[in-house]
Amino acid sequence: MAAAMKRYSASPKGKRTKRAVNRRWYRMNAEAGRTASRRTRELRYGIDEPLPAGYEAFIFNAFGNTCARCNSAGPLELDHHRPMQKGYPLLHNAVPLCRNCNAQKHAMDPWKFYGAWRGMELDILLDELQVLFERKFQPCS
Repeated sequence: MAAAMKRYSASPKGKRTKRAVNRRWYRMNAEAGRTASRRTRELRYGIDEPLPAGYEAFIFNAFGNTCARCNSAGPLELDHHRPMQKGYPLLHNAVPLCRNCNAQKHAMDPWKFYGAWRGMELDILLDELQVLFERKFQPCS
């Protein structure tokens, strides 16, 4: 039985079925899918700092649920402002980008991607959001 399943999953029809199932799962569990994918990439670069609950929604709301570069409200993703490849974790380094802008940015330096002025504005905004987040989500003691 296992050999038959292996052959089926390697066949073109099996691959199409698997892609369709994965697409449906990611659509239903968008945040869980993004989180799992992001964690896998971060661990590959030696970053082991998970996001606290509510952080993703906090960032999206802070930017008005729009892309930080083109202001579109399309499907948004959290992007590492400073590249993950250089060791920067996502916590207090996240900006929402639409898929198109995120694909264009890849691992580019933020000042090169946004321009010097907008890159500096985002740095200041991220510092302010860090203070606000830590004040808002401070654990009770």
